[in-house]
Amino acid sequence: MNLVLMTLLDYINDPHISVVDRCIGEYIVKNINQVSLYSINQLAKSASVSISQVSRFIKHIGFQSFSDFKESLNVHGHSQRHSLLQRDNQMEVSTYQKYVQEEIQYFFEHFSFDMLDEFIYDLLSFSKIGMFGILNSENMVKNLHYDLAMKGIMTYSFSHFIDQLSFIENADDQTLIVIYSISGEYVTDNCYSRYYQTLTALKKSRAKIYVVTNNKKLSHFSYLDRIIHIPIKNQLYHYSLQCFNDVVLLELQKHRLP
Repeated sequence: MNLVLMTLLDYINDPHISVVDRCIGEYIVKNINQVSLYSINQLAKSASVSISQVSRFIKHIGFQSFSDFKESLNVHGHSQRHSLLQRDNQMEVSTYQKYVQEEIQYFFEHFSFDMLDEFIYDLLSFSKIGMFGILNSENMVKNLHYDLAMKGIMTYSFSHFIDQLSFIENADDQTLIVIYSISGEYVTDNCYSRYYQTLTALKKSRAKIYVVTNNKKLSHFSYLDRIIHIPIKNQLYHYSLQCFNDVVLLELQKHRLP
């Protein structure tokens, strides 16, 4: 999924944005593969708005300039990350079933349950909790966000990436932050940090930060407090993350729930 496309969809689905911004956003989404070739003048003319209105829109979705927006669109447009199922549109159902079974079995054979104790304790102890992810990881964050609420644990989870970073950057030491990032790109020096100041937010934050990831290298970064490694075999990582979510709920029941 393209990060810029996700940002655009989140923004234009906000009922409070202006008619002009929605018009520009919808035009870009409908022409997502061509817009990176446009000048700001061409985009304004094609969307039937003014150049200044395009400039304001670009800043509203978190970019400093139209050139930054185009560069990010090119980067993410050519490096879309998909699960195995999204990449292979020729897969047979029987093959898919085999991969799913292998993925789940692999998770339970290789996941380190020892790392859960502190995580469960922190979920029960911190008065303010933020849970975030982008692209495919965000869906699994939302699942746990809802399940925790059903168990009486309030968490904050924003779809807008900029809102997530604002929460992280301004969090105090009484806040717990859980980030789902299978690749680890959310929390490392990469194209996200170039356009969205990801590292600035993480390094300024005083919160305790967990990252749920498949990237073992993240343990070397001092601005991250805890790494929970998710073992993945066939890149059907939403199944692995769902297993992790379910395990967290099962462990919570031992400590608190009636």
